[in-house]
Amino acid sequence: MRQQKTLHGHRSLGERIRWLRKREGLSLQQFGQRVGFDRSYLSRLENGKADNPSEDFLGRVCLAFKIGYDWLSTGQGVIDDPKGLGLPVTYTPWGRQLEEDTEMTSAISLFVDLMSSDQLMACVNAVVQHPAMSEKAKLFWIKTLGIHAVTKRALEQASPRKS
Repeated sequence: MRQQKTLHGHRSLGERIRWLRKREGLSLQQFGQRVGFDRSYLSRLENGKADNPSEDFLGRVCLAFKIGYDWLSTGQGVIDDPKGLGLPVTYTPWGRQLEEDTEMTSAISLFVDLMSSDQLMACVNAVVQHPAMSEKAKLFWIKTLGIHAVTKRALEQASPRKS
């Protein structure tokens, strides 16, 4: 059964991460795969050679292992948080991941290169009007495609027309 109280013996973030990893029975490699960070970074955190991890890192660990954000970041509060209620209101686990995902970026670039500015704007309008799109998703696509559409339109207008 998982512990529900503060562990006062784990004073540093690195000690709490190591304790959590061992509680889950995972190697650094396995733990890293679950949260999307490499084992060398985790090792540096555990050994106190890296500090001040990002909110993204802390949030990913909390979501992956259903633990309390306050406990992980400060050592205070409950360890287990099965519903993720303790995450900061500003934490967005997928926004940053999408922006950093090179495969996604490559695919978007390919589509953008193949489309005219009018086609890109039509896509932006379709996304904004789609009822199933969250506001966060709409903003992501407006930012991603809208900038390309505006840039492409300026380039199309600046270049002489071929007859």
